[in-house]
Amino acid sequence: MYTFLTDEEQDIARAIHDTPVDTAQITRKIGAVVFDEIFPNKKLRVGKGDCANDFPIDRYVDEAVYGNAQNGLKLRLMTALSDVEAEGGAQRLILRSANGEAICVLKDTAYYDALEEASRIERYIMTQNVQVLSATTRLILDNRRKEQRQLEVEAAELLKRAIQDADFYVAGTTFMPRSSGAAARLTEALETLVENVYTKLNYIDHNVRDDAEVLAIARGAAQSFDGLEANKRALEDVSQYLEVQHQRHLEISMQELQHRYNAIPYGWREIDIAAVVAALIASQRAQIRYQGQLIAPTNSALADLLRQRNKVANVKVEQRVIVSEAQRAQAQRILKEIFPQESFPLDEDGLTRSAKAAFEQLQKELQDLLDREFNRSTYINRRPYPGRLIVEQGIKLCKTIVAQANDPAAFIKTIRDNEDDLYDFSDDIGPVRQFFNGGQREWFDRADELISSINASERTYFAGNSEVEQALATISEVLAKDDPYKQLKDIPACVNMVEQERNTLLAQKRNDILDQLSKTFDEIESAAQEEGVTLSSAGDRRLALKNLAHGAKSLTELDTIPLNIATYRDEAYREIERRKAAREKPKPATTSVTVTDHVVHEQPIKEPLRPTPEPKRIKLSNLCRPRTLYTPDDIQAYVEDLRTRLNSELTKNNDDGIFVS
Repeated sequence: MYTFLTDEEQDIARAIHDTPVDTAQITRKIGAVVFDEIFPNKKLRVGKGDCANDFPIDRYVDEAVYGNAQNGLKLRLMTALSDVEAEGGAQRLILRSANGEAICVLKDTAYYDALEEASRIERYIMTQNVQVLSATTRLILDNRRKEQRQLEVEAAELLKRAIQDADFYVAGTTFMPRSSGAAARLTEALETLVENVYTKLNYIDHNVRDDAEVLAIARGAAQSFDGLEANKRALEDVSQYLEVQHQRHLEISMQELQHRYNAIPYGWREIDIAAVVAALIASQRAQIRYQGQLIAPTNSALADLLRQRNKVANVKVEQRVIVSEAQRAQAQRILKEIFPQESFPLDEDGLTRSAKAAFEQLQKELQDLLDREFNRSTYINRRPYPGRLIVEQGIKLCKTIVAQANDPAAFIKTIRDNEDDLYDFSDDIGPVRQFFNGGQREWFDRADELISSINASERTYFAGNSEVEQALATISEVLAKDDPYKQLKDIPACVNMVEQERNTLLAQKRNDILDQLSKTFDEIESAAQEEGVTLSSAGDRRLALKNLAHGAKSLTELDTIPLNIATYRDEAYREIERRKAAREKPKPATTSVTVTDHVVHEQPIKEPLRPTPEPKRIKLSNLCRPRTLYTPDDIQAYVEDLRTRLNSELTKNNDDGIFVS
């Protein structure tokens, strides 16, 4: 059956035939059909479930990459545009595939002819301004569009058949897929490429599923697979790489490790790389630092540090320096000397854990002691206790050592480097503990209270008593020392001696004062009775002074009581004389006469008021000169001298009199 074309249809057909087509456009169409429809995978998944590994695919049509290159597996489709024979034929393709490519050579060209014609139609229609064309012309173009789509559908089927019949070259060999479907044959070629390119992929013989498993591995959960150590070859490979970097004094980040072991020839999953590093940490062959800080295997953030993209660049992975047994034994010996009640294993991590716990406990003990016994607010009423500097130095030493605990090698080295300081501290802290726990503090407080209560005036009472003076000097000297611990044994005897002598003097002086008090108040009472005067305050004052004497705890307190007694004695006698003078004052006897209206009224004459005389107060001690009297004549002379002095004072104050006390 023949179809006759109209003149316009023939013109359009000739125009389409003459439309030039860029081969790059055809290449893009081939790529779109194959890599968007037949084989749309951008990654090749190897494995199953959570343990599957996805390998990125770089897709090529001849020499043009389709989509974005991912630095992954190379799948190259060689089309009719490639002159395979001119480029060296099969041998050339074998060599090219040896560089990590899977090459699919399409032998049939029918797909190309169909896509070329579809491209001509598409390009021609794009050059036409459809809006100004006649209805007939638009109809012709619509039919051509349908033809274009049909050609593209036919090309897709032709491409599938071409792939099914294609020759494959994979990883340096000719490859014959066993699958029949186009997509399956491409997948099979890529899987073979993975096996040949990622030659160390099988170093990972046990995959991990999640971060929890990574953390468990880092904390020592042994991985095994059919009774063998899991991922043994992977562990050895990474360990050797870290050793080389250590020997070269190069830092390696977790990000760099991820890139290295995710690329050819490894192809390991990111989580499996993290698990390998975690296993090396657990086996003490590696350690990581984040922002300069060593991360402990028990750190809950370890999995994030090994995997999270925003952190891996700042995580440094390094070979762990193993501390020799001799160095560990030295540190163990030091620790047993400092902490005799503790036990310390010899293995590196066990030694570190137990030593860290011991130093942390010691630091807490010292800090509690500092806060409790050396709090400056308690120094208001007492002397600071000795040993503060020792305790503070101990806290500082503990902090210095514990600060290195995350790095066992540095931690053990710090213990060894501070051996002398640790021994010195151990020797110094013993007496401090004995001071607070063995009863010495109580004697220190008692001695401090005693010295504080004895002022310079009271010390004069002990003048001439060489034993007491020496005891006071010893107490003061010991209390002033920064480390009085050896001399504290002398404190009890010295304190007892001073207190005994002081108590004896206090008793004697108190008795003398009480005698003086009794005699003085008896004398005042007698004088008041003789004058018929009652002093209501005498009893209360007497009791108050008596209580003051009994309550005095120092000689200087007692020294003030005689003055109080004398003062009251003066006041009492003045009060007696005042009342006596008031009683003996004569009554007025004269009267005045007033005449009013021839009536005479007699009225008493008012005398002008005279002020109450204020006698001059004289201390008898100021009139009597100290003198030793041997005979009655001496007494007579002393009394006459006193009489002369009293007469002289009385003459000067004849109107007001004198008051002698």
